[in-house]
Amino acid sequence: MNTMLLKKSIREALPLFLACVVALFAFAWVRVWVTGLFEFTEVQEILQRFKRFERFSPIPFDQLASYEGRVAMTYDEPIVMLCVVIWSIARGSDIVSGELSRGTMEMLLSQPIRRITLLKTQVLVATVGLWGIVLSHFIGVACGIHTVSVLEAPPSPVPGLQILGALVTPENRPEPIAVALSERVQAITFIPASINLAAFGFLVFGLAAIISCCDSFRWRTIGLTVGIHVLQLVLFGISQATDRLAWLGWLTYFSAYQPQELTLHSAKSNLDNWTDIWGQTDALLAILGVGMLVVLGGVFIMVGRWQFNRRDLDPPF
Repeated sequence: MNTMLLKKSIREALPLFLACVVALFAFAWVRVWVTGLFEFTEVQEILQRFKRFERFSPIPFDQLASYEGRVAMTYDEPIVMLCVVIWSIARGSDIVSGELSRGTMEMLLSQPIRRITLLKTQVLVATVGLWGIVLSHFIGVACGIHTVSVLEAPPSPVPGLQILGALVTPENRPEPIAVALSERVQAITFIPASINLAAFGFLVFGLAAIISCCDSFRWRTIGLTVGIHVLQLVLFGISQATDRLAWLGWLTYFSAYQPQELTLHSAKSNLDNWTDIWGQTDALLAILGVGMLVVLGGVFIMVGRWQFNRRDLDPPF
């Protein structure tokens, strides 16, 4: 690994990395804090009112009403996905077309540096940075879990009295009590979801990298990658809207991003017994989806490496 290249890549990536780390850490903590503002029964009532929109939810409303499901929704928030996608596209587009657009590629390759060394350095910095960004999000979730309290209805002093809950009016409803969220949820439960988020970012990075290795203009590389990403998002949204077009979901990489399913299975098994995964189709597909994201991202990078090694690097003008 060339030290000069490594320092150059880190210096160029550091501002965006720090911005994403701070944003995701703060957002994850605040998002978990918001989870504790609503009483558990209130969340159930809200979800029942919007039951007909359940098809647009990544998980069934019954599971979403659980603490694990509510916290896991943090991984589907637009700002989380946006930060990961921005990092992946920014670093992937900079590999070849970025250097060509700035006019620095000729200066780099005039040194005793192999093309493969240049590519490996960029991939290493992007991958380590991606894991750092995902880790900051996970730490934010963990900090939220250990500092936030949730509101729950007090336990009934008389066993079986809860069946009369329908007779309780707002005037005589008992005051909710605060319970530490860490008593209901374990931060370790969300490790599989974080791995899924990192795998998703790695695929987007691989997509941007292969386009960058084939193009000479960074703005065009970014445009093509964003266009493909938006098209994938539109197809996935259509697949969720109606059962007749559900097959479109299998054509998108968004179908392989299922942090909620991984979280719920992790909560049931407590990360101690995953041997029963073969009997749970949804959880098995979610795990296979993580592997598919990683494999596809790696394939994109390898194809981009082949194209980078054989192409003539003409200046972008």
